Amino acid sequence: AATAGFPEYVTKSRVRNIALCDFVTRVLADMLRGGTGTDWTQTVSGGGWGGSKGGDINVDAPGQCVIPRTSVIITSDIVEARMTLSLPARGRSVEGYRAAEIIGGLMDVVKKSFHFSALKKDALRSHILSVEDQEAARAQLAELGLVAF
Repeated sequence: AATAGFPEYVTKSRVRNIALCDFVTRVLADMLRGGTGTDWTQTVSGGGWGGSKGGDINVDAPGQCVIPRTSVIITSDIVEARMTLSLPARGRSVEGYRAAEIIGGLMDVVKKSFHFSALKKDALRSHILSVEDQEAARAQLAELGLVAF
């Protein structure tokens, strides 16, 4: 994470780290869906047995809830993303040049979603503060004798 430039204040507490990982996952999912100009989530299909298929990349994109996930993990030492890649192939033969093009295209996605300098700082700060506020409100429910769902 030091290479990615994430400051300590966004990774120091559990809640902030969950919010950071959630935010980066959302940015990554957006990049894969076309934020780089290429929609990497679209698979090629058809052409029968010998036709070209595959070539899509996906990440488990978050819904509206901010919860601990394993799709993106950020610690003081690492930034790790867990994605699926369906290698492009014709029948049982991988299309190597196309696979290399897809994997090479991921570098732009990595630069725009895993580096602190490329993220929208105001949006990240707002996301983290919102998650902290939600957690603080949840922590007060029991002592006030309230229930929320």
